[in-house]
Amino acid sequence: MTPRRIAAYRTADGDLRWVLPARAGCAFAPADYVRRGKAVLIAQPCTESSVPWTERIVAVDSLGRIVPRRTPLGNELPASRHPGRGGNPFASHR
Repeated sequence: MTPRRIAAYRTADGDLRWVLPARAGCAFAPADYVRRGKAVLIAQPCTESSVPWTERIVAVDSLGRIVPRRTPLGNELPASRHPGRGGNPFASHR
């Protein structure tokens, strides 16, 4: 983590998993973070006072920034898009 970006690497082989740049006019505060379960909340102070406080805190986990309806990385399967219909949505039907 640096003031300009956060990067995550896979510990098994050092593969770069994702990079999150800081918002324009803001910088991450590497010393100001807290871990909550599998998520890490990181302060992102901004010079512009009009930026709401909710955008001055960034939540990340092993998949990157935590936002509603995010898609997983390429090596994870997304959840079924049809409620009540489990299973692999990519499985071929024979």
